Amino acid sequence: MVDKNRFLIFAILILVQKVFVFGQLTGNDCFYNNWKPKVVANPTLFIDVKPTLTAPTDTVIVDSNNVIASVSKYMFGHNTGAWTGGIDDDAEMMQNIRNLNSELIRWPGGNLSNEYFWNLTENDKLEDVPATFVISDKLIGMSRNSKSMPLDSYYYMRSKTRTNGTICVNYAYARYGTSADPVAKAAHLAADWVRYDAGRTRFWEVGNENYGKWEMGFKIDKKFNKDGQPETISGELYGKHCQVFIDSMRKAAKEVGNDIKIGIVVYTSNTHFVGEVSKKWNMGVLPQAASKADYLIAHCYFAGHEETKINSILNAPSEGITEATNLLNDQLKIIGLNPMPIAMTEWNINPKGAAQQVSYINGICAALILGEMIKHNFGMATRWDYLNGWKNGNSHGLFANGDDGVPNHYPRAPFFYMYYFQKYFGDNMVSSIVKGARADSISTYASTLSSGQSGIVLVNKSAQEQTISINLNNFNYGKRYYYYVLTGGNDKTFSRKVFVNGKTTKHVGASPRQPGKSRRRCQNNAPSSPLGQFPAHTALASRHHK
Repeated sequence: MVDKNRFLIFAILILVQKVFVFGQLTGNDCFYNNWKPKVVANPTLFIDVKPTLTAPTDTVIVDSNNVIASVSKYMFGHNTGAWTGGIDDDAEMMQNIRNLNSELIRWPGGNLSNEYFWNLTENDKLEDVPATFVISDKLIGMSRNSKSMPLDSYYYMRSKTRTNGTICVNYAYARYGTSADPVAKAAHLAADWVRYDAGRTRFWEVGNENYGKWEMGFKIDKKFNKDGQPETISGELYGKHCQVFIDSMRKAAKEVGNDIKIGIVVYTSNTHFVGEVSKKWNMGVLPQAASKADYLIAHCYFAGHEETKINSILNAPSEGITEATNLLNDQLKIIGLNPMPIAMTEWNINPKGAAQQVSYINGICAALILGEMIKHNFGMATRWDYLNGWKNGNSHGLFANGDDGVPNHYPRAPFFYMYYFQKYFGDNMVSSIVKGARADSISTYASTLSSGQSGIVLVNKSAQEQTISINLNNFNYGKRYYYYVLTGGNDKTFSRKVFVNGKTTKHVGASPRQPGKSRRRCQNNAPSSPLGQFPAHTALASRHHK
């Protein structure tokens, strides 16, 4: 296969006789308790093409017998927030979310989670918060304001998109609450949410980034506090409070007959600290709460805010995921605990300017981040997020919202990469290595599917044309292979357009189809494909695929 553009990702579906190879699943890993084999159908819309005859510059060697990780179905989740009022009524957007098959939607937001009162109505008043605490519509869980999404609409959105959820409860209320026992009060609020949820949600998080000075509860006014808490939070204090939350929430889950899994917040860098609190955070939290929790909650935003070098941006996922995994495992080992399941409940890239965050480069990063997390045995991942403003392209939103030249709620470039990765990557990741003169510029992730295929992702991180030979070992070849080539436009370095096998749309940013087409693409109430007009390429298979 030849790379004829600056950056490309290949999503390849190799058709074979059925092969069943399963990875070793750990019994205590909450993300694999209901693991199921993945079965995919062959593309029905395709164009026959001739394999390239150009000599390969590098070779990808895949060993289908060497399973390095089983793929959790919770790896392809997303975040939404209480500020996204009305999106649940947008049928086109709900269809696109359903087509992502993301399995999880995290709620009610990031920082907002530490200020969110799920059971509050517009007529209620909070008597035990400081006078400076401002209750906006988006913090009122039972709000009916059109600009915010009430809690019940979140549940409704999940039912419409056939998606499960992960919920982040308001931990910081345990810090800034002015009652006689704010920790018990906040834990009770979280437990009552578990009761109201009534088994609809399995995964729960205690707080959000509580090590950060940007979070409510990081510092409190001690004159309002009645249980002797310090002004500034620490990991040890958070860990002690988590014990109360976990006990209360588990008791509530048992009352409604639900088995919930609860995660605790950790910090994931040993080189980039946001202050003394984050530097000491994990070694305060883990001895207090790790043995009670089911998993650890990590957040990673890759590359620096000022970064504009594409090579640095595309290398950041591998560096960041490796650092985070090694750090957490080493710290658990210090306190005598085995590695724990890890959930990356927020991830994206940091760089600002040139619309990098809404570009196809961020789409390539999405594929790299997913591949690295699977390789390092992460069990859950929820990308940040569905919808934010435009902000001149400094937006993490997966869907357009006020964008220049793109209708609201149309998918931005990264959508395409996540769509194809989830659709064709298998249930087991197998080993794959690159050999050749340009091996450092190629990233590859290979998988097998229980329906008998191999799904392989290739990323060319260089600006040079590449021809790649794929050598599949220990694999029964079929007659054909199918592939999709994704690349950006030539309009700018950080193009907002995505070409799929050479086809794209008329908009300046990526979108799946013209308005109204989705309903005409549905037959027998089956979900429409958001990329149905982009056929696969298919060619006859050979021993060395080129």
